[in-house]
Amino acid sequence: MAPDDSAEIETVLKVGDLVKLRIDVGQSRRAYDGWVAGLGEGRVTVNVPEASPLLLIGPSDFRVVMRKETDYALYRIEALARPRVGTRAPQLDLMPQGEIQRVQRRWNVRLKVLIDLRETVLIEGEQEKPFKSTILDLSAGGVLIHTREPLLVGATVGLDFALPGSPDPLETRAKVVWVDKIGSEGWEYFRAGATFVRLGKQQENAIIRFAFQEQLRRRRMERLR
Repeated sequence: MAPDDSAEIETVLKVGDLVKLRIDVGQSRRAYDGWVAGLGEGRVTVNVPEASPLLLIGPSDFRVVMRKETDYALYRIEALARPRVGTRAPQLDLMPQGEIQRVQRRWNVRLKVLIDLRETVLIEGEQEKPFKSTILDLSAGGVLIHTREPLLVGATVGLDFALPGSPDPLETRAKVVWVDKIGSEGWEYFRAGATFVRLGKQQENAIIRFAFQEQLRRRRMERLR
């Protein structure tokens, strides 16, 4: 590990931090909790549960993925692990390999998606006009929708959709802040950016959680290519 990587690891971890350790054993994947006991000289020393099978692998190095979560990001660190001998508590020395991967965990992260809305309505006073639309990207702040409805800036729309993998409907309202027209006369489509104006805390947290988990899934898929 290069000197600047060593400095970076000490900005991510500190003694006492809880970390998640993952190891692939044969065809199975196992995860364990660990606690940072020491930092320095290009390695991280981690206390592990006494009964952990990680200690039974032997004195040779093996690969481990270490994860550390904060309120703002998730850090993923690939490392070579070596059980320490002669310590009072069961410990591993982890030697990070390569760059530290960081995934943002912010409320306004925008994620490209393709979600057909169950229902979209244009709200004008007491009148509601239904129309079809698709969400092209999503954040806890708003959406980008694709539709044939000629929306105007300032219009209020009602949205009813479900996040992928969730059976729970998410109903809210949004205000259109910009519109782009696509296509020629008779074949016009519109892309409209809208900010949420009626989003509950549970709904906001659900979107943040979905965006965060989906980022991780997509990054894992990219590494497998």
